Amino acid sequence: MNSENQQVNKPESVPAEAVWNASENEWELGEKNDQGNNIGEWKWWLAPNGHLVSHVIYEGDSGQNFTYTRFHPDGTYSQKGTYINGKQHGIAYYQGSEFETTEQAIPSQAPDNVFRMIYHWEHGQVVASQLFDIDDNELDQYGNIINPVKKGNTPEDAIWNAESNEWEKGDYAENQKHGVWTGWNIRGEKSSETIYGHGRVKETKRFHPDGTVSFLSEYAPKGFTKYIRHSRSENATQQHFPQGLANEVFKVESFYEEDHGYATSWRGLDKEGNILEEHQTYYNIDNQIEQVGFDSFEEASVAWKERGTKFYHDINWWLSQYYEEDHDVPAGTPEPVDEREGMERVVLEALEAFNKEGNPAKARDHLLMNLYQKPPGTISEKI
Repeated sequence: MNSENQQVNKPESVPAEAVWNASENEWELGEKNDQGNNIGEWKWWLAPNGHLVSHVIYEGDSGQNFTYTRFHPDGTYSQKGTYINGKQHGIAYYQGSEFETTEQAIPSQAPDNVFRMIYHWEHGQVVASQLFDIDDNELDQYGNIINPVKKGNTPEDAIWNAESNEWEKGDYAENQKHGVWTGWNIRGEKSSETIYGHGRVKETKRFHPDGTVSFLSEYAPKGFTKYIRHSRSENATQQHFPQGLANEVFKVESFYEEDHGYATSWRGLDKEGNILEEHQTYYNIDNQIEQVGFDSFEEASVAWKERGTKFYHDINWWLSQYYEEDHDVPAGTPEPVDEREGMERVVLEALEAFNKEGNPAKARDHLLMNLYQKPPGTISEKI
């Protein structure tokens, strides 16, 4: 479309007296002084749709001092600020759009959830900045919420906890959290409820957006988890619910040994509370690695030593490629893995039993000797 046709097809939103500026692809309306500088009020409408894209008020005759506002096609502002002597100065505002736009007000390198920015300019230099998301929550440079806006049912005296990403409110006793503490998410929905006993967590609940309990955790007096329940919701998201379970499983209950926090079993229930599946578990102290069972401690002791000796031989052979010229390690050989990860539980239980009977020497004889005996002919001393 040439400039003549564009002038003929001027949209109704553009005043008849506006002049086509082919170099800017815009219609413009304003006055210039004898020196050719823009003065007073100026407006620009972007082709081809003719939405108001820029509005500037010039002060004086130099054309160097002005206040400006740029707009998205939906009429919301994209930028606004002030120039003094040709340099940006004072507070400037930048804002994205929820709709398709011709403006790029937010830099591409900004975090994805940044919707609005405030820059503090001093004679062309940015001296401070603030970032906000679409809900007007203040963000840090990485897009994390640092100063949110209270919404929904969030009490006015609730305090923002950046670590848990929610508002919280509760009481203290001797400078420790005590009693019921309630949390609200960024949308102002009740999201958690925690019972403290002088700083120690006794029970934790988390909620679906519809208010039903999604997660419940109870703790033993020593602080270890003793019971966890996950629940689905018919009317809300399935947050906190384990993956990979049949749709019929509506609740999952997990049980733990109270003195150490070991997971002992779990079961899946339907909506009516009927048990659909049930499993015994035997994991390490972090409840992450499945453990090996043995018929006797003597059998476990033999396996512990054999696997330990094998690992030290394998790791020294593998390291020889870095220390010995005549090594026989094939290129690309993966680093050996200690196969005793699955024996952590039996070792800890044995050590505890030996300590209770007052016989730590037995633990050394059965479990720990190979940790101090380097296999002969190795290069362990070089490590």
